[in-house]
Amino acid sequence: GSFSDPIVDPNDTVGFTEGRGINNSRTVAGDYAISDGTLHSFFLSGGTFTEYDVPSTVQTNLLSINDAGDFTGGFDPDGSGVFQAFVSIDGALASWSVPGALSTFAYEINNSNQLAVGYFINAGGVLHGYYRDANGTLQFPIDPSGSTATVLFGLNDKNWVVGRYGDSSGATHGLFFLTPNSFFTFDYPGSTFTSLNGINDRGIICGR
Repeated sequence: GSFSDPIVDPNDTVGFTEGRGINNSRTVAGDYAISDGTLHSFFLSGGTFTEYDVPSTVQTNLLSINDAGDFTGGFDPDGSGVFQAFVSIDGALASWSVPGALSTFAYEINNSNQLAVGYFINAGGVLHGYYRDANGTLQFPIDPSGSTATVLFGLNDKNWVVGRYGDSSGATHGLFFLTPNSFFTFDYPGSTFTSLNGINDRGIICGR
């Protein structure tokens, strides 16, 4: 229940550093901003920062790291603000975009490397969930009935996926998803906004 000292990347020049993921060896993956407004990323282990950007890109947004040290995120190759999703497994990097998407992000990969989950923004600016299987096949859009915007944030080694979706009334609901097409809604009692952000292998979920 104790807090570390504030984590600030040494190259953060604007006071914006985010820890995005942590694995069982306590390696933190995250991102930070610099004065030109671009995002860059880091790993933090044992008090040592290791800077990370996907090679030959303008922005890199690290979003997760699993227990094997494989990681996911998004990168902007040319400064246009259009992000492609990526995953690095055993040091081999693969990237992708959902066809026709304005941006695609890979939010998490599980320890079995069976699935990576995330969301994409379509040409109309609407958010949709998707997942990528171990063969590199994209399944999209992943949207429960009545959704006006869906985000998939996390998953466990049982391929249980969590996230959130909005509806036409303006409410946002917690989402529990089982591949390929089973959706379950969770709302904190009395709330108009519930987001399920992470799930462990015991099925315990955290969010806001």
